[in-house]
Amino acid sequence: MTIALSADLRALWHTPGTNHRDRKEIVRHLVDRVLVHVERDSEYVSVTIHRRGGFTSRHEVVRPVSSYEQLRDLAKLMDRTAALRYEGPNTAQIADALNQEGSARRRGGADSSPTSSASSWCVAA
Repeated sequence: MTIALSADLRALWHTPGTNHRDRKEIVRHLVDRVLVHVERDSEYVSVTIHRRGGFTSRHEVVRPVSSYEQLRDLAKLMDRTAALRYEGPNTAQIADALNQEGSARRRGGADSSPTSSASSWCVAA
């Protein structure tokens, strides 16, 4: 059965009998190395995956940061926040608008509530 599943990696990965240890072993067979470059003043991280057989893929992922100063587009975010504030919505509505527009959060995740997002953004009155 394992030989048949190895021809279909997706099926092997998602088979109920495949556990986390098995998945790590699969990755070890497919990947030579992973390079991660974290920019000090940005929430973006560059990831380069060198796979066995010579294929290389590059990815950009977003990481949580601990201060607003670490956001790459802080000036743009502050301008947008000021524009929204000028339009009159309250802080929770501003946070919702920023979240809907895809603005990165300083902390928290996709499941953060609008109230926590508003306090996280520290929108000034």
